[in-house]
Amino acid sequence: MKMLHHGLLALSVLAAFTAQAAEPAVPAKVLKACKEDIKTLCEGVQRGEGRIAACLKEKADKVSDGCKAAVKDAAAARKGAKAALSGG
Repeated sequence: MKMLHHGLLALSVLAAFTAQAAEPAVPAKVLKACKEDIKTLCEGVQRGEGRIAACLKEKADKVSDGCKAAVKDAAAARKGAKAALSGG
């Protein structure tokens, strides 16, 4: 019964996480927080296949604190969801 509870919890977390995505695997919260950074730092970079993330990573020293915090929070949420799915 405990495994079923953990499995349902993990699926709920995963569903909530992916439901917020405006692009696959990119939470809306991150897109909102990073919108201006993407616009100014990554102008002309085509979305998809991790190109925006790579651009922001390359220019990490110029990325706003709000964007950095949103990315950090999303990474923590993803790590927590992954741990819940693996039973850890």
